[in-house]
Amino acid sequence: MKSTIYNGIVVKVTEESIIILCEGGMFKNVPRPTDEVPKIGDTYTYVEKKGYSFRGAKYITLASVICLAIITYYVSSLFTNEEDAYLFAMDINPSLEIYTDDDFRVTHMEFLNEDGRTVIDTLSKEKRHIDEVLDDIIQISVEKRYLNQTKKGLVALTVVPLKEPSNFETEKVKRSVEKSVLNRSISADVSVKSGTKDLVQQSHNENLSINKYSMYKELEEKQVDVTVEEVRDHSMGSVLERVSRLEEQDVEDGKEVRNKRETSSENKPEMPSKDKSKTAEHTDENQSNDQQAKPASGKETPNRPVTNKDKAKDKFEKVKEKAEKEQEKKENLEEKGREAAEKEREKKKKAEEKAREEEEKEQEVRKKAEREREAAEKEQEENKRAEEREREEAGKPQGNNTQEKEKGEPEKKPESTEKEREEENEQGNKEHGRP
Repeated sequence: MKSTIYNGIVVKVTEESIIILCEGGMFKNVPRPTDEVPKIGDTYTYVEKKGYSFRGAKYITLASVICLAIITYYVSSLFTNEEDAYLFAMDINPSLEIYTDDDFRVTHMEFLNEDGRTVIDTLSKEKRHIDEVLDDIIQISVEKRYLNQTKKGLVALTVVPLKEPSNFETEKVKRSVEKSVLNRSISADVSVKSGTKDLVQQSHNENLSINKYSMYKELEEKQVDVTVEEVRDHSMGSVLERVSRLEEQDVEDGKEVRNKRETSSENKPEMPSKDKSKTAEHTDENQSNDQQAKPASGKETPNRPVTNKDKAKDKFEKVKEKAEKEQEKKENLEEKGREAAEKEREKKKKAEEKAREEEEKEQEVRKKAEREREAAEKEQEENKRAEEREREEAGKPQGNNTQEKEKGEPEKKPESTEKEREEENEQGNKEHGRP
């Protein structure tokens, strides 16, 4: 089991990975640890373990080659259908592979990264013409901010005929894509190329999209210091932008070195012709001795050309300094955030206390109003009872006389009636001779 050790400065931390800048100027995307997450600006070491390589094998049997060919054919057949005639490999930041039939109607699509998955999930699943699908992809890329009006982007497309022969014209596709970009007022370069099935296989072996693999091979031919991991983990636009910055830096460094040399040569006094060769040899010897005796301080002498190692070291120091400033800025923002949160909590606490006091006052007012209402109801009830008693007392005498009459008590006769009765009795007694 082989292993590679990467040492560098943490420049970015995401939920799944961290990006470190190694001393050679190379960016490395490594998995994020679960136990302890580093901060931006920290020095980080990552050990990458690799399996044994089979490149050194001396003997490969014919049977192994045949089996490998069969497996390759079987695997490739899993991703293509018999009706597939063309493969449109598209890279913006989303990386997609779009398969069409002979009439350029889309049969199926494959995504090569998470942004590609997002685009495919948004697209309609109907079988449509490739021009319509490419236009929809441009629209979705604008909506998802993969393309915008402020920063210049890149739309790379490689068309691979899957059936031979083919007379496909890439210019038609390029005009269609350029029209889609122009209709949305987007700043982006459009690149449309043709490819082969071998190119597809080679890109898949490197776990790269077809466009990224082609770009990587072109940069490799130009001897640009870029790795497969950098190309895989970043968009094509960002990789080309980084390469452009390095080339501009190389040009500026070259101009600076030439200017220093010209200035140095102009300031030298002119020697006699017979002593020039001897003086030049003596000067070269002194410069060589001075370079050997002078300790390495990271500063370049005016006459020494700037190497890629020096530029990488300077860039490493600048990125490290920038990362430290970013970390300090982040800590200051976090401190301000904590202070603001503390003030907000204190303010919220006071507001809650005030709200509780107001609530207690309202409850007291409600209780007082309830007591007053109960007292008023009680007083009203007592007044009602008093009125009923008064009515009962007012009607009581009439009720008693009526009851006495109903009981059959003898009524008092008038005195005149009694006298008349006595007179009648006396008269009757006289008539009958009774005393």
